[in-house]
Amino acid sequence: MKDQGQSASPLQAELSAARQRVAELEAALERARDVPLSADVVALACDLAAPAQLPREQDYATLIAELPVGVFRATPGPEGRALMANPACLRLLGYDSVEEFAALKNSDLYIDPSQRQAYSEQLLAQGSVTGYELRLRRKDGAVIWVSLASRVVDNPQGATYFEGVIEDITARKRQESEAAALAAIAQTISQTLELQPLVDHVLATALHAIPAAEKGSLALLTDSGQDLQVRAISGYEDASVLGMTFPITWGFAGRAIRDRRPLCVNDVQNDPALRADAATAAIKEVADLRSAIVIPLEVYGRLIGVLSLESTRPQRPFDEGDLRLLSSMAGPVALAIENARLFEETRRRLGELEVLHQTSQRLLNAQLDPEQIYTAVHQAVDAIMPCEALIIVLQGENEDYDEAVYVFDRGGRWPSQRFPHGEGLTGWVLASGQTLLIPDLDEAQGIPVIHFGAPEHVRSILAAPLRYGNRPIGMLSAQSYQPNIYQPQHRLLLETLAAQFASVIINTFYYQQAQSRLRELEAIAGISAALRAAPHHEAILDIILDELLSRLKVEGAALERREPNGALYTERGRGVWESLTGVTLSPDMGLSPQVLQTGQPYLNNDAHLEPALFRPELLQGCRAIAAAPLMIETQLTGLLWIASRRALDEDDLRLLTAIANIAATALQRASLQEQMLAQARQMLQMIESVPEGVLLINDDGEILLANPVAEQALTHLAPSPRASRLTQLGGQPLQELLTSPPKGLWHEIRTGNRIFELIARPLAPDQRSEQWVLVIKDATEERQIQGQLQLQERLAAVGQLAAGIAHDFNNIMAVIVLYTQMALRDSTLPLKSRERLETVISQAGRATELIQQILDFGRKTALERRPMDLSAFVKEQVQLLQRILPENISIWLDSPEGDYTLHADPTRIQQLLTNLAINARDAMPAGGVLSLTLQRLTVTPGYSPILPELKPGAWILLTVADTGAGIPPEVLPHLFEPFFTTKEPGKGSGLGLAQVYGIVKQHEGRITVDNLPEGGAAFSIYLPVGEETPVKVDRAGSGEQSLGHGETILVVEDNAVLRAALAENLTLLHYQVLQAAHGVEALQVMETHGKTVALVLSDIIMPCMGGPALLHALRARNWDQPFILISGHPIEKELEALLEQGLSCWLKKPLSQEQLAQAVAAVLRHPTRQESSEG
Repeated sequence: MKDQGQSASPLQAELSAARQRVAELEAALERARDVPLSADVVALACDLAAPAQLPREQDYATLIAELPVGVFRATPGPEGRALMANPACLRLLGYDSVEEFAALKNSDLYIDPSQRQAYSEQLLAQGSVTGYELRLRRKDGAVIWVSLASRVVDNPQGATYFEGVIEDITARKRQESEAAALAAIAQTISQTLELQPLVDHVLATALHAIPAAEKGSLALLTDSGQDLQVRAISGYEDASVLGMTFPITWGFAGRAIRDRRPLCVNDVQNDPALRADAATAAIKEVADLRSAIVIPLEVYGRLIGVLSLESTRPQRPFDEGDLRLLSSMAGPVALAIENARLFEETRRRLGELEVLHQTSQRLLNAQLDPEQIYTAVHQAVDAIMPCEALIIVLQGENEDYDEAVYVFDRGGRWPSQRFPHGEGLTGWVLASGQTLLIPDLDEAQGIPVIHFGAPEHVRSILAAPLRYGNRPIGMLSAQSYQPNIYQPQHRLLLETLAAQFASVIINTFYYQQAQSRLRELEAIAGISAALRAAPHHEAILDIILDELLSRLKVEGAALERREPNGALYTERGRGVWESLTGVTLSPDMGLSPQVLQTGQPYLNNDAHLEPALFRPELLQGCRAIAAAPLMIETQLTGLLWIASRRALDEDDLRLLTAIANIAATALQRASLQEQMLAQARQMLQMIESVPEGVLLINDDGEILLANPVAEQALTHLAPSPRASRLTQLGGQPLQELLTSPPKGLWHEIRTGNRIFELIARPLAPDQRSEQWVLVIKDATEERQIQGQLQLQERLAAVGQLAAGIAHDFNNIMAVIVLYTQMALRDSTLPLKSRERLETVISQAGRATELIQQILDFGRKTALERRPMDLSAFVKEQVQLLQRILPENISIWLDSPEGDYTLHADPTRIQQLLTNLAINARDAMPAGGVLSLTLQRLTVTPGYSPILPELKPGAWILLTVADTGAGIPPEVLPHLFEPFFTTKEPGKGSGLGLAQVYGIVKQHEGRITVDNLPEGGAAFSIYLPVGEETPVKVDRAGSGEQSLGHGETILVVEDNAVLRAALAENLTLLHYQVLQAAHGVEALQVMETHGKTVALVLSDIIMPCMGGPALLHALRARNWDQPFILISGHPIEKELEALLEQGLSCWLKKPLSQEQLAQAVAAVLRHPTRQESSEG
């Protein structure tokens, strides 16, 4: 125990002495600062400074100032400031004086505000802390680690202070950090062989080991050995820094690589070269860097990359310790990165080999399916290298074009596209036979490129030739929208793929073309077969468009026909274009005119972007349209269109063009066939509608063709009605009829009561037989008409002759009558002589009647037409006829209800009925029935089933029939001839029926006569229903003769005897008479005696100048004397015009003395009255 007491006593003594020194030191400090330090702090400082070695006599101020550890006092909070700091504290923090240090706020010292906050809260809560470690910033900007032993002190005034001791532990912390960093690096290296995770962890570990670093990056050398690519970043807000490539001579990294040692840059602004490099950076965060530590990463003396930690603070953030720490990490990190790269490269190569193997298997299993093979190649390329776009180009069969059979980019899969052989990138690759690597297309010069697909153009291109043996056959190209993507290893891989798959691709291409050609041939054969069975143009249109929709798997089809004026008419639309059927586009509307102008097929897979497209809303989601011209030789006749929701390719366009060619030919053939059929139908209609029979027979007499008229004729001519082979016609051998007729152009065949004419002509003989065309004409009716026409012509000639004779007879009879009447006026005439003269007058009247009949036949009688009801008139005549016909003849009248009004002369119609009734009476000496029938008929234009010469319009048919013995055939042609009669001499004049004929003709009618089958004859009289009101002719009344008062009358008559008779009768009537032989002589007389002439009496027909011309001449010379015409001819047609010129009246020859006297007296009494008179 003694030993223990002895040993404790010195310790207690030292403790007591120490406490005393602390108290002394505290007192000295209180005197110096007026604020006493706590004993604990002073004791702690003394313990740290080993105060036992200090002289005891020094005061506390000297003690504190000379302590090797820092002592401080400060107010709390971020705005707090230092109240006291000994020299050791000032040196630790790099300040020269307490005043300079006291000017700082607490927040200016702390690196991490959170550490300051945590330290302050713990100290206030516990009252004291010991060994609290945190980071502070020195005046020069360097960051140091310190350990604090502090407590809270409250002074008597209530203020709170922090006071304590500060110790620099940076060296220890650096050693700990280096050890931790190296351990972390070792752990990172041991955990992964993946390159990217490795570089990310290495950078994160480095940043943790160097607290002063704000951000960092790790860049690796590229395969070119000339650039660095940033593979990991931390602290950068701009993500584009990651992956950035820059030259190895650029910036901090460039200097470190050039010097081949670690580099610490404290302020870029003090280094013009580095400042210029930073300024050239396109990223602001790079340009804003101020300090950096850059460590080259090398493996066995070979550079593989750089590790860089950066700061934007202008103070010196990094020191030699940081540089040493990173340098110690560089070796293991570089080795680990190289191993990871080797691992990655090995794995990549294994992956590439696996891809090649799998692709080979897929190609072997693809069975020459083009899409499967193209897709397999695409997937293989995409798996072993960057590939945002892939193009496979192959040469055409004849090497006249190249075709991009597979195009894939950002826009997806695009249709194949052809372009001229040797153009673009393909042309360059095929010509050189070498793989082409373009790092950046924007900087490449002289490289021709054809753009496919999406509008964005690529930047990096790797293109390898495809070879079949030693012959280049195409190109395989991987492309990227980023520059500098492809490396040499990519080139080798693409060449390997191209070499491995070239034969498969070209075989697939040829197989695809063969299949395409086969599909085209099948489609063409199918469409051709369908078109051959199409019956007409419309069916062809349906087949073409339906086949397009079916075989091309499209959603719309249309066929446009080009009109002569350039317009386009949509004949037919199907699918989305069905509503366009029947639409016509003018030559300047829509896309079609532009396509027609080129004359070439058209394909557009972006139809919605085509501004000229007509009615784009009809596409209904279709993205592609195509058109092929319809060509007939060199003439464009239209367009064939298709619309599709899928993209169309050259195969579709080729098939569309082939179908368009077939369609054009088929439509033309259908058009020609329809024209031919139309012509055939027209020819058949012509043959069937011709009035003659047409027969086509072969040399055996077999009937090949017969029109209806021929079939009807064969019922009379052929041996049997349904004979199919002819040997004779109408009893004449066929071979004789095939020769030339004996006379004329036609053979004549008579059978029964019918007459046929026939002519035969051979057709051009073919290889089988000789054919004949026979034309058969039923000439029966024509011969009858000819006979009627001949009869009419003969009757007209006879009538003209008879009318001329009657005119002369009229003149003679006029002389006889006038002179006889003059003689009868003699009161001394003996009775016997008077009786004789009256007999002359009576016979003159009979002669006048005969002359009237002749004039009626010759249609020279003056008619007095008026509207008359023929039905009522006939009924009256029937009553009259019943009184004059024998009782053994019955009269039967058939007059249906209806309108039978016509314009006619009742006197002449009465004469007609009387003559026909007398003719019927003579035909029925033993009695019989006389039938009169009335009927209305309407003849339409161009067709008269009754008589061909009947004009269109309304007619009244009057039929007069008897039941006598009929008319002998030999008499019929002469029935209406004047003076022709079958009666005994003295029983008929032969003028009755001739007079009937003339009356009918003068009424513009027609008359026919036929023997009735049951016996007897029927006269058919056709009279037109007139529309114009006839001129009404007044008759001069009868009465006593009126005598003149010496007036002068000019008599103009070419017949001298008649002229003398007229002059003598007028003289007897107390008139003065001047005479002239014709109109010219009459004008001369008027020039001499015109003023005394009271009236002009003139014949109509005279030499030199007739009566009408004389009237006109007198009125032209202003002679207005009354004018009377005398004539034996009717002047109905000229009467209206003559009356307008001043004709007073006209007299008909032969005229009597009474008629002459009354007419002259009446005209002289009323000069302006227009009169006429007939005898």
